[in-house]
Amino acid sequence: MPLLIGLTTTACFGPIPHGGGSGGGVTLQFVGAQPDGYFDKAIAAFEKANPGIKVKYVSNPASQLSQVLQARLGGKDSSIDAFTADEPKIPSMADRGFLLPLDDLKDEAGKQVSAEAVRAATFDNKLYALPLWTSTALLYYNKDLLKKAGIADPAKATDQRLSWEQLTADAKKAQAGGAQYGFAFEQPGRYYQLEPLIRSAGGGTGLSGAENLTPAIQDRGWKKALTFYQGLFKKGITPKGIQYTQLPSLFANGKIAYFLANTPSIAIFQKNPKLKFGVAPSPAFAGGKPATPTDSWALAVSPYSRHQAEARKFISFLSLNEAGAALSGQDIARIPANKHAYAAWSRLIDAAGPELAGTSKLIADELSRTAVKRPSSIGYTDFESVVNKMIDNIGNGGDVNGSLADGQSQLVNTLGRFGT
Repeated sequence: MPLLIGLTTTACFGPIPHGGGSGGGVTLQFVGAQPDGYFDKAIAAFEKANPGIKVKYVSNPASQLSQVLQARLGGKDSSIDAFTADEPKIPSMADRGFLLPLDDLKDEAGKQVSAEAVRAATFDNKLYALPLWTSTALLYYNKDLLKKAGIADPAKATDQRLSWEQLTADAKKAQAGGAQYGFAFEQPGRYYQLEPLIRSAGGGTGLSGAENLTPAIQDRGWKKALTFYQGLFKKGITPKGIQYTQLPSLFANGKIAYFLANTPSIAIFQKNPKLKFGVAPSPAFAGGKPATPTDSWALAVSPYSRHQAEARKFISFLSLNEAGAALSGQDIARIPANKHAYAAWSRLIDAAGPELAGTSKLIADELSRTAVKRPSSIGYTDFESVVNKMIDNIGNGGDVNGSLADGQSQLVNTLGRFGT
């Protein structure tokens, strides 16, 4: 998912004192994958509306948050109260007893956030989290690099999206015209961004069966998509060996012609006043069905918290309250799941610069027509770990068929512990 910078894992294990302060109030520990300060405005608004409740935010890198939560919640650490949960991992976390059920908030959630978002936070017909954001991927392009290479700007209309084949040809042409790199993924090696590529190639989600516990990553779509993915690196079109956190800045500094990324990267692009960029739909394979990523972070309460009522009130403010949801999104960075905040956000992004005019319609079209969800499974966390490592190996030159076979074997063994 988006750029995430935070504290180290070891720094996040120390408990934060609860209550007992000079004011006799409660201090909630809120753990998430966004940078320090990210929720400051939302927290300040909540604290103002709820005297006696303070919130301390603790940041973790997204790549480490799952391990941190598993360690702390697995040890029934009562000092953690609320946390952000990656929506596809909700079934796994609920199965392990890490989430406080929120079924009594389901009706209100249905009124305030989209039905798709509520479903993403539901497992076994029970609501376990409150949706915070949703997401999609957009194709950003450098207008100057394309003009220099004699390439027309891609259309913003979803019925005129580029094919991956055409994008590859244009990316190579842009490099010949002076671009250092033709194309880059914001999140290379991550299933979140690669699943749409696989689905557009005709592949499945990678999990099948009644409970999505049967691995299936060797179909023709997976092979086609990951062979194409590997080719981008082999041909030098896509940068190799660069940390994903550096890629948005690489595009912002004029080094990449085309960049597939989420909305938070826009803020990085706009820091460079010399950058002239445009926005277009995600590509699809010629003859394939368009597919884009979706889902995002939701908000959960620990069943081991000593302040569950206060924690529920806090996450309800960030998700179900329009003002709280708007403040949690950092202006145009995140797409709110709250329907009222989303309407205001749509107007905000269209007015954020001439290059972004009409972007809200593009995003709405993608969310309603092309979004593909990651599979809901109690084994998803394990699935993602294996698949991400496999995709990394393929990107670094590993044999595609051999890597898929090894990944399938690992998944059979890993998911076998769930009784399949």
